[in-house]
Amino acid sequence: MNKAGKFLQAVLLAIFILPQFAAAQTVVVPCINLTSDVSAGMTDAITNGPILELQNFLVAQGFLSATPNGHFGPATLAAVTAFQSTNGISATGYVGPITRGFIENKTCSSTSANTTANTSASVAPVNTPPMSTLSPQSFAVTAPSSNQTLTLGNDYTIQWSGNPGYNYTIILENQNGLGQGIIASSLSTGNQYVWQVGQIFSPGGTGYQTVSSGTYQIHIETASGQDMYSGLFTINAPAITINSIVPASAPADGKTAVVLFGSGFVNPTNVYINGSYGANVLFTSADGKVIVFSVPINVPAGSQSLYVSNEYGSYSNGEGIMVTSPTAQ
Repeated sequence: MNKAGKFLQAVLLAIFILPQFAAAQTVVVPCINLTSDVSAGMTDAITNGPILELQNFLVAQGFLSATPNGHFGPATLAAVTAFQSTNGISATGYVGPITRGFIENKTCSSTSANTTANTSASVAPVNTPPMSTLSPQSFAVTAPSSNQTLTLGNDYTIQWSGNPGYNYTIILENQNGLGQGIIASSLSTGNQYVWQVGQIFSPGGTGYQTVSSGTYQIHIETASGQDMYSGLFTINAPAITINSIVPASAPADGKTAVVLFGSGFVNPTNVYINGSYGANVLFTSADGKVIVFSVPINVPAGSQSLYVSNEYGSYSNGEGIMVTSPTAQ
């Protein structure tokens, strides 16, 4: 073959053969294994931490449009809940064992794909089944049971048989399966947990709060992909009672604290003096046993009755409180 023929052969090889060889390369898909639970309000303590890794994943999946920055803010919370809802995970916004395991399974079970000429180098998404169809159940929630009634503020022992494994989370959901908040997270031992009924940690990062009375279920998420629920139960508020008032007398100055000890002071609870003067409620305890208020400046001096009420009931204390004028103190 002459020089011209060899040159033409080299050109044809470069145009038609080499690109096809290059296209048949292996494309590695990032495997995401979040090393810890994360929730709203948290910020990565290290560069390229789990929150940034989570955000990059959510961007790639089309759930997050904001720029990843390592802070779990409102946009990330909305993206997480949307991702969970889309994939059959309880939409709490809390990235616990189930969500972390789902992401790992989705990204790590298929790590490469071969492409050929005129084919884009992409990998088909892993079709992971809903969490309820994953691993066979090896434990069961035994308490609370169906149709059981619990009282807000009381201690109650949540129980289950068997062992849910390491790093599991207890979640409170309403009767429609909508997550209300976290009861406890990152648990690793035992088969029971003492819960102050109604107290949850909000997935929105607003701290501990108390739910209203209603019908709920408890949902235990585990690192092994199991997804166990309790029966539907009812949470009721306790009856309002007043055991003592400290101090027994207070000035009508709108600032001196008066403490009522009793039960049933579920937030919001209102205090009325002499049936018509709304007191300034300063504090209501999470267990419903303490409420603090001050006497408004327009309440006349003398012995005044107290009336306490909320959406669940009311209580009238005929003895009431002795109100004095501010100048008399």
